[in-house]
Amino acid sequence: MQSDWYLGQAPVRSGDAATDWLLRGRLEGRSPNPLFEAQWFDPDGWDGRSDPLLRLARHGDSPHGTHPLLDPRQPLGPFLAQVDDADLLPLPAESLIPPTTWGEWKQLLGGAQDVLDREVARASARTTTVWDGERDAAYVRRWTELPVPPAAEPIVSVVMPVRDRPELVARAIDSVRAQSFSHWELLVVDDGSTDRTPDVVAAIAAQDPRVRLLRRPASGVCAARNAGIAAATGQYVAFLDSDNEWTPDFLMVCSAVMRSEGLRSAFAVTEEQSDTSKRYRDFAGDVEDMRTGNFVDLNVLVVERSLLDEVGGFDESLRRMVDYDLAWRIAERDRLTLLPFIGVRYRASATATDRISVRESLAWDDVVKARRLIDWQTLHDGLPARRPDLLSIIVAVRDDWRAARDTVRATLELPAPDGLCVEVVVVDNASSRGAWRLLWALFGQEPGVRIVRSPVNLHRAAATSLGFADSEGQLIVVLPAGTIPGSDWTSLTAALQDGAVVVLRDGSDDRRCPSSGPDVLATTASCFLRMHGLDPLFVNEFEIADFVARVASQDLGPVVSLVGQQTREKRPYERPTGNQHADNVREWQRRWPATSVPTARFKT
Repeated sequence: MQSDWYLGQAPVRSGDAATDWLLRGRLEGRSPNPLFEAQWFDPDGWDGRSDPLLRLARHGDSPHGTHPLLDPRQPLGPFLAQVDDADLLPLPAESLIPPTTWGEWKQLLGGAQDVLDREVARASARTTTVWDGERDAAYVRRWTELPVPPAAEPIVSVVMPVRDRPELVARAIDSVRAQSFSHWELLVVDDGSTDRTPDVVAAIAAQDPRVRLLRRPASGVCAARNAGIAAATGQYVAFLDSDNEWTPDFLMVCSAVMRSEGLRSAFAVTEEQSDTSKRYRDFAGDVEDMRTGNFVDLNVLVVERSLLDEVGGFDESLRRMVDYDLAWRIAERDRLTLLPFIGVRYRASATATDRISVRESLAWDDVVKARRLIDWQTLHDGLPARRPDLLSIIVAVRDDWRAARDTVRATLELPAPDGLCVEVVVVDNASSRGAWRLLWALFGQEPGVRIVRSPVNLHRAAATSLGFADSEGQLIVVLPAGTIPGSDWTSLTAALQDGAVVVLRDGSDDRRCPSSGPDVLATTASCFLRMHGLDPLFVNEFEIADFVARVASQDLGPVVSLVGQQTREKRPYERPTGNQHADNVREWQRRWPATSVPTARFKT
């Protein structure tokens, strides 16, 4: 047990570090020593009855061996019992790590821990299963007792898109009309309904002039919401989906708080009732928290109209995660304030088939992240500064540190093409803590190698774009971890310098062959930028074929295929799940209907 190391991860809650480890730390997955991770010594974990650290202390070894990067012939227990900061680590003869002292190792891994510490600081729970109803009611009373200023025009414009939901939209409209706050207008935007939905809305509007029906051809939910925003006359804009209902005081509380405290954006708590459980979304985050996921439900968001104009409304190119994209852009300009009361009660039924969250791929989450995490315009402006003599190899990895080790080692051993240097950018795609520390140990001091970490799994396409943003060369190779390059870059770089996009293939037609891995892409930085990288809608397959198809459709240059002995897959990259594969196939067929779906090189 290294107390200073252990205490650096989290404060103890039970006596000293050793006691805290025995009572809590080992079950919470903390690391007691810079050379110890439970997954290295007991990959299957433990249930509290056994402890690999105790075995290491008593016997000097583990049934699963020693540290993955150290000499397996050297028992780790005795070494740790008497090690001094000046002592060299027992590294194997073929180690990629240079001779390193115990003190240098602790300092090196301190850098990896700093990255994890920043992640942990942002890892607050975003939902709770318990809600204080009395506190909620007290907060609502406080703000509903304030007088409402007289207003000739609506204070809040409510935008509600709808298509083919006559019964649901009537209930949603009723929840607006039942609000204790009356200074609102409701803009129901019918997005090309083919049933009696417009008639239902029109009948309600005939009874209540605050309800307005806007009819449009079917153009998607973002276009419908933008049409509603354009027609809005209120100071604030709120959004309600046609299958949701607000709590009675939602508009009263939000408008009162925002007027009183000068807020430009605010959101309330969402109560989510599934088929089996209930939870509450009540996380008060900021723009940095958006990097790991959305925490704002659109149905409880109220925004000053002028702020919506500044951020540009909804992105009509998105088919899902549109609330995430809008909330992120708002958070970049203004502090999103959480109001601690339930604003909407949402029933998430697994049998509902007409919701976007059911019809559209979850990969849209990666699309939004790639757009917001990567400043494509700044990268484009910096294109002239990229080095023409540098070949940038981007290696994406998730958990399989051995795959990254093999790929980087093989890449660095290849002779650089005449007149070119080589850099490797390793993108750690939200690997486990143990894998991240090993990657940092392997590459943190390696000349010509940089390591970038994503705190969430972006999958291969978006992770590659993250690596591109950290690269410096004008020539780019996308080389997934586990893929081993051939013995010669000459033909590849010659084609690249002629302006071509190059696809490297291993030449195998056998789908069952372990070495038949994904295609490898080589292109110029300008072409990669023009395409905004690989499309994250394709999760861990088809993204290279889609990139090539997009290049061909825009006639940006020839495509060259180099087959045989150019690349092989030694260890497989993370594969798509069955559902992800099905989404990938549907997206390919939608986008490229005249082209057959690429052959899957593995069983999903």
